[in-house]
Amino acid sequence: MADAGDLKAYPSRRSAPSTRNHVAESPEKEPLCEATGQSRGDADPVEVALAAALDGATKAGEWSTVARIAGELEARRLARSAVVDLSVERKRRNGNT
Repeated sequence: MADAGDLKAYPSRRSAPSTRNHVAESPEKEPLCEATGQSRGDADPVEVALAAALDGATKAGEWSTVARIAGELEARRLARSAVVDLSVERKRRNGNT
């Protein structure tokens, strides 16, 4: 049976960096500064504040607060989107309002 001392005689596979998947430079030459979206200036200021609070609560290890803030962010984003809550829709279709 080989031990660690015996294995030192074999070259490590990690001894040389792989160039097979290496890209010399990024194909994107210029940043997309004109892009808009949630991360680019038209974000809801309340969501920005909630995200900052989420970051702070995470760093502080306040996990119950993290869960509450994450739930609030999720509810705000779902309300803004056109996502259909299937359980509510099924109740409506079946006449169980």
